[in-house]
Amino acid sequence: MPFDYHARDGDGMVLSPDGRTLYLLTDGYGYDGDPQPYLIAVSTTTAKQVGQPLALPDAPMDQAITPDGRTMYIAGSDTVLRVPLSLATGGPAGQPATVIGWLGNQPENSLDISPDGRTLYVDGYDGIQLIRLNRPSE
Repeated sequence: MPFDYHARDGDGMVLSPDGRTLYLLTDGYGYDGDPQPYLIAVSTTTAKQVGQPLALPDAPMDQAITPDGRTMYIAGSDTVLRVPLSLATGGPAGQPATVIGWLGNQPENSLDISPDGRTLYVDGYDGIQLIRLNRPSE
Protein backbone atom coordinates (compact mmCIF):
# COMPACT_ATOMS: atom_id res chain seq x y z
CA MET A 1 0.00 0.00 0.00
CA PRO A 2 1.78 3.19 -1.09
CA PHE A 3 1.39 6.34 0.98
CA ASP A 4 1.45 9.73 -0.74
CA TYR A 5 2.84 12.40 1.51
CA HIS A 6 1.88 15.22 -0.77
CA ALA A 7 4.96 16.19 -2.78
CA ARG A 8 7.16 16.43 0.30
CA ASP A 9 10.79 15.33 0.22
CA GLY A 10 11.27 12.45 2.63
CA ASP A 11 14.26 12.88 4.91
CA GLY A 12 13.97 9.83 7.10
CA MET A 13 11.64 7.31 8.63
CA VAL A 14 11.47 5.12 11.69
CA LEU A 15 9.06 2.38 12.73
CA SER A 16 7.46 2.35 16.16
CA PRO A 17 8.66 -0.48 18.45
CA ASP A 18 5.26 -2.21 18.16
CA GLY A 19 5.30 -1.90 14.35
CA ARG A 20 1.92 -0.16 14.17
CA THR A 21 3.15 3.29 13.10
CA LEU A 22 5.68 4.48 10.56
CA TYR A 23 7.00 7.98 11.22
CA LEU A 24 8.08 9.95 8.16
CA LEU A 25 10.16 13.10 8.37
CA THR A 26 10.21 15.68 5.61
CA ASP A 27 13.02 18.18 5.18
CA GLY A 28 11.06 21.20 4.02
CA TYR A 29 12.22 21.00 0.41
CA GLY A 30 8.98 19.71 -1.04
CA TYR A 31 7.56 20.32 -4.46
CA ASP A 32 4.54 22.11 -3.02
CA GLY A 33 6.38 25.35 -2.17
CA ASP A 34 6.00 24.85 1.60
CA PRO A 35 9.47 25.14 3.22
CA GLN A 36 8.29 23.68 6.55
CA PRO A 37 9.73 20.32 7.72
CA TYR A 38 7.15 17.92 9.20
CA LEU A 39 6.76 14.71 11.18
CA ILE A 40 4.01 12.56 9.63
CA ALA A 41 2.64 9.44 11.34
CA VAL A 42 1.23 6.67 9.13
CA SER A 43 -0.63 3.54 10.24
CA THR A 44 1.09 0.42 8.94
CA THR A 45 -2.20 -1.47 8.86
CA THR A 46 -4.23 1.08 6.87
CA ALA A 47 -1.47 3.13 5.14
CA LYS A 48 -3.39 6.24 6.23
CA GLN A 49 -2.03 9.28 7.98
CA VAL A 50 -2.58 9.38 11.75
CA GLY A 51 -3.64 12.85 12.86
CA GLN A 52 -2.16 16.00 11.39
CA PRO A 53 1.49 16.51 10.36
CA LEU A 54 3.54 18.05 13.16
CA ALA A 55 5.56 21.10 12.09
CA LEU A 56 9.22 20.88 13.13
CA PRO A 57 11.32 23.96 13.91
CA ASP A 58 14.43 22.48 12.30
CA ALA A 59 15.22 20.27 9.29
CA PRO A 60 15.56 16.66 10.49
CA MET A 61 18.79 14.74 9.97
CA ASP A 62 18.14 11.58 12.02
CA GLN A 63 15.61 10.17 14.46
CA ALA A 64 15.21 7.51 17.14
CA ILE A 65 12.31 6.24 19.23
CA THR A 66 12.60 5.11 22.84
CA PRO A 67 12.06 1.38 23.39
CA ASP A 68 8.70 2.03 25.10
CA GLY A 69 7.48 3.98 22.03
CA ARG A 70 6.52 7.09 24.03
CA THR A 71 9.17 9.52 22.76
CA MET A 72 10.91 10.33 19.50
CA TYR A 73 14.18 12.25 19.38
CA ILE A 74 15.00 14.15 16.20
CA ALA A 75 18.46 15.47 15.38
CA GLY A 76 18.20 18.66 13.39
CA SER A 77 20.66 20.99 11.78
CA ASP A 78 21.17 22.93 15.02
CA THR A 79 19.20 21.20 17.77
CA VAL A 80 17.93 17.89 19.13
CA LEU A 81 14.17 17.76 19.66
CA ARG A 82 12.00 15.56 21.86
CA VAL A 83 8.50 14.74 20.59
CA PRO A 84 6.01 12.86 22.81
CA LEU A 85 4.13 10.08 21.02
CA SER A 86 0.68 8.67 21.78
CA LEU A 87 0.62 4.91 22.32
CA ALA A 88 -3.15 4.95 21.78
CA THR A 89 -3.19 6.66 18.38
CA GLY A 90 0.42 6.38 17.21
CA GLY A 91 0.51 10.08 16.39
CA PRO A 92 2.46 12.91 18.00
CA ALA A 93 1.08 13.75 21.47
CA GLY A 94 2.52 17.24 21.82
CA GLN A 95 4.80 19.87 20.41
CA PRO A 96 8.53 19.36 19.89
CA ALA A 97 10.76 20.53 22.75
CA THR A 98 14.47 21.28 22.53
CA VAL A 99 16.67 18.80 24.41
CA ILE A 100 19.98 20.37 23.44
CA GLY A 101 21.08 23.08 21.06
CA TRP A 102 24.18 23.43 18.95
CA LEU A 103 26.92 21.03 20.10
CA GLY A 104 29.92 22.55 18.40
CA ASN A 105 31.16 23.62 15.03
CA GLN A 106 28.82 21.39 13.03
CA PRO A 107 25.25 20.11 13.27
CA GLU A 108 24.10 16.99 15.01
CA ASN A 109 23.82 14.48 12.20
CA SER A 110 22.84 11.19 13.79
CA LEU A 111 21.55 9.81 17.07
CA ASP A 112 20.51 6.63 18.82
CA ILE A 113 19.07 5.67 22.17
CA SER A 114 20.15 2.94 24.54
CA PRO A 115 18.00 -0.21 24.90
CA ASP A 116 16.90 0.88 28.40
CA GLY A 117 15.88 4.34 27.11
CA ARG A 118 18.14 6.17 29.59
CA THR A 119 20.93 7.44 27.33
CA LEU A 120 20.73 9.40 24.09
CA TYR A 121 23.81 9.24 21.86
CA VAL A 122 24.23 12.26 19.59
CA ASP A 123 26.88 12.30 16.88
CA GLY A 124 28.09 15.60 15.46
CA TYR A 125 31.23 16.42 13.56
CA ASP A 126 32.90 17.27 16.87
CA GLY A 127 32.34 13.77 18.27
CA ILE A 128 29.71 11.78 20.12
CA GLN A 129 27.85 13.33 23.03
CA LEU A 130 26.05 11.26 25.67
CA ILE A 131 22.92 12.71 27.16
CA ARG A 132 21.74 10.95 30.30
CA LEU A 133 17.97 10.98 30.61
CA ASN A 134 16.47 10.90 34.10
CA ARG A 135 14.13 8.09 33.21
CA PRO A 136 13.02 6.27 30.05
CA SER A 137 11.17 8.46 27.55
CA GLU A 138 12.17 11.71 29.23
